Amino acid sequence: MHELSLVSDFVRRCCDLAEGRPVAEVTARCPSSIDVEEVVDGFSFLTSDPGSPAHAVLGGARLEVQAVAARLRCECGFDGALRDDHMAGHISVCPSCGRISELRSRLELVSLKFTPTA
Repeated sequence: MHELSLVSDFVRRCCDLAEGRPVAEVTARCPSSIDVEEVVDGFSFLTSDPGSPAHAVLGGARLEVQAVAARLRCECGFDGALRDDHMAGHISVCPSCGRISELRSRLELVSLKFTPTA
């Protein structure tokens, strides 16, 4: 469910940036703490309804998601990538001091490729 909320915000941002132009491909990065398959499924779900505003812009778009290591900036001074054993869902444990915190989950837009016009 968390991923659908993230994807919903992401779809809204893509639509805003596209300014009504149809998009052929969207490339995004997401932290490894996010389930990529759920992101792709959520994107497909949110853009497939012909009655939705997102359908006109993103309905035919292919989504490519690049998973990247989740990063943490801790109050102790640690600033770096996290290994899987320092994460549980959206919760992280600082490898330096052991402080527990919630990871900021966000899909980062890398590019929009627009559908060529005739």
